[in-house]
Amino acid sequence: MVQSGIDGTLGQVNNSTYISNIRDQDVPLAEAFFVFIDSSGKLGTSLVDAAGNRVSVPASQASKPQAMLNRKVEELQATVAQLTQQLKEQAAQIQKVSAQLEVSKPAPQVVVNKP
Repeated sequence: MVQSGIDGTLGQVNNSTYISNIRDQDVPLAEAFFVFIDSSGKLGTSLVDAAGNRVSVPASQASKPQAMLNRKVEELQATVAQLTQQLKEQAAQIQKVSAQLEVSKPAPQVVVNKP
C-alpha cells in the first residue's frame, strides 16, 4: 500500500511517501540505489538532521558496516589461529612433562614375604 501524507517528525511536509512491507525486500544490484526508511515507514533518498537540513552520506560510509564486519572476522580468525598455536604448545609441554614423570618413577620393587 502506498500513501502520501504529513510527516510527523518534520512537520507540515505533504510530499512524504510511505510504502507498507518495504523493509527487508530484495532488489537487483544493477538497479539498486539507496532508499532510507524511518521508524514510521516513511522513505526517501536523502537524509535530514533533526532541523530538517539535508545531510550527505559519503559513499564510503555506505560500505562501512560491511568493512567493520570484515575487520572483525579477520580479528577473530587471527585470535583463533593464536589460540590454536597456544594449545599445540601446551599439548607439547604436557607430553614432555608426562614423559619426564614416567622416566622418574621408581622401578617397582618385589617384596618377598618369608614365613
